[in-house]
Amino acid sequence: MTDEDLSLLTISPEPTAQVLNTSAGQRVGRGFTQADLLGEGGMGAVFRGEQSCFPREVALKSLLPSRDTPQARLHFTAEAVITALLDHPNIPPVYDLLTDSQQPRLAMKIIEGADWRQLLRDPTATTASGDPLRLEDHLDILLKVCDAVAFAHDQGIIHRDLKPANVMVGAFGEVTVMDWGCAGAYRAPSLHPLIPQLAERDGIAGTPAYLAPEMVQGIGQALGPHSDIFLLGACLYEILTGTAPHHAPHQRSSAVTEILSRAIGPSIDPPHQRAPEREIPPGLSQIALRAMAFEPAQRYATVQAFTEAIRAWRQEAQLDRVLAIAQRTIIRAEGGDGQALSQGLWEAIAGCEYVRTEIPHHPTATQLLVQALMLTARHALKHESWDMAQRQLDRANTLALPFSTLSKEIADASEEIRHAIIRGRKRQRFVVVMGWSSYGLLGLILVVSVFVYLQLSGNEQRATFALAEAQRLHAETTKLGQQATQATELAAADDPEAIRLAAALRQLQDERQRLTPAIEALQAQEAALRQEQSELAERLLREWAAHSQRQLRGPNDHP
Repeated sequence: MTDEDLSLLTISPEPTAQVLNTSAGQRVGRGFTQADLLGEGGMGAVFRGEQSCFPREVALKSLLPSRDTPQARLHFTAEAVITALLDHPNIPPVYDLLTDSQQPRLAMKIIEGADWRQLLRDPTATTASGDPLRLEDHLDILLKVCDAVAFAHDQGIIHRDLKPANVMVGAFGEVTVMDWGCAGAYRAPSLHPLIPQLAERDGIAGTPAYLAPEMVQGIGQALGPHSDIFLLGACLYEILTGTAPHHAPHQRSSAVTEILSRAIGPSIDPPHQRAPEREIPPGLSQIALRAMAFEPAQRYATVQAFTEAIRAWRQEAQLDRVLAIAQRTIIRAEGGDGQALSQGLWEAIAGCEYVRTEIPHHPTATQLLVQALMLTARHALKHESWDMAQRQLDRANTLALPFSTLSKEIADASEEIRHAIIRGRKRQRFVVVMGWSSYGLLGLILVVSVFVYLQLSGNEQRATFALAEAQRLHAETTKLGQQATQATELAAADDPEAIRLAAALRQLQDERQRLTPAIEALQAQEAALRQEQSELAERLLREWAAHSQRQLRGPNDHP
């Protein structure tokens, strides 16, 4: 008997007998017709059937002839009641309990798909979208099983035979927990009088390869939700290793006894020892082993606590993947430059920020975020984005403060960046001032040229205006020249580019000084012109006054 056989074997009083002999197409109760056989278990068989009143396909479950005893009928009816009362999306709906034929039958929804055990062992199994089934997909299935089991526990029912073979997975990811034949009430009162109280019944029930230690002891009062939590941990164990937790090292007739002796033992092989060829996440291994702890008190207190542990691991694994991508991007950025790397750095910053929103002050995320900010600051320096570089540098320093080692490293690196920002801003100021100085000098040259042209053409009024504009521009360029000289002194100390630009500025200043005598000559010409205009006005005024006096005296008057 192989481990695979043992993972399917459910303990029952006698071996399986013949299937119920019913002809296909025979009516088997109120409005139901039985068709072909779908499957057979230790106590009963499941047939495909049809309900005529709707019509729709159904599953018809019945006892095997060799199991049809008064006690078995009570057990069968209890399973029907439990399944019917547990109204949950991951538990098969029950339509009717047929008791008016030669044997009782349970009419329920027909569940299409494959059992989970087959999917775990089939490397070619795919999701509804055609993608290969991954660890994440199997965890999704397990969490849906947990939802059904948690609901049952809330109703006072434990399953006692949870295993991948008792879980059906549909083509679109539907998950259904099947076979509630071993289930019972772990507390009083139960949902229905026909549901057995497990505290009043002793004996082993379930599948040996998955049993919890207290289930092997067969003491009903020792059972409870913790027993199902062990079985859920066993399902997780099988996801990780591909095998059930209890196994016999040798394939022989005494394998069941050997497995039961192992099941009652205090330890289970850690997943990485059972399947060393697999890459098994340590966090999930710890969750599975805690759920299967020998002492019930050491297991998760509730199914919800078990599922929360899995979800927390998934979140942590997702955050670790985000940080791994950010770290690879940062490593690439440290050795290169370019738009693609710049975009990657911003994505790395966004990833680290996301991790910090989920887990504030996450040390790895903070360290990577600081590195990414420093790299973006350097990238901004190369593109002369001084304000951006300053903002990134300030943020990096703030984040690094709580971490003494990191803060020291950032302080050393940030000092270099800060000096680069200061030099860059000096150069930027120098270039701006020099540009305006050049603009002013060129404007001065243009206005002087206009003045000369107008003076030569005899347009004295416009020439006077042009001269005034030349004087204004001369004053402005003088001021800008002073500022440019100051900027040159600040920037040229350690910047070759600033030295080159300063030389160009000096040439422009020399040109301004060359034009200064011309401006002064023009100013002198303007003064002389104004003097001539003043003398002419005075002479005209005297002539007008004399003419007025002659008019007042008349032609015969003498002075």
